[in-house]
Amino acid sequence: MLESVRIAPWNLCELLGREIIVGVDEYLAGLVPAQRAVVEQVRAVIARVVPLAQERMSYAMPSFWQGETLIWYAATKRHLGIYPTASGVDRFADRLTGYDTSRGTIRIPWDQPIPYDLIGEIAAFRAGQIVAGHSQRQSKGCCPECSAAVMTD
Repeated sequence: MLESVRIAPWNLCELLGREIIVGVDEYLAGLVPAQRAVVEQVRAVIARVVPLAQERMSYAMPSFWQGETLIWYAATKRHLGIYPTASGVDRFADRLTGYDTSRGTIRIPWDQPIPYDLIGEIAAFRAGQIVAGHSQRQSKGCCPECSAAVMTD
């Protein structure tokens, strides 16, 4: 009889030959200098607008957490990824028309100016949702603001 074996994520990384990234500083250290400079600025902007949030690594990406994850960010080969959940993308959709977006994702190509102020506004909006008790975990449409900001299925 075959037994099922559960592999912890860090063991899976070991098995696949990938390095395990423990913290945000270690993540940043692994980026090429041009990307690191941009991502460090994104980190500073978010930290400034949500000073009570804690930095964490989540899904192998840096994130800010305040009771739940407010926003993730990551450098990829082709773009800077900002992941503010669906409500963050939906609320600012009119200002994101020049970027590739999908539910909860904003992709900013490296050859375009980085909208640091907008990223800060999105992070502040997400923190405001959580402080007000409007969580992504709640049912959609808990109030008019959330109904307008969250896509319906």
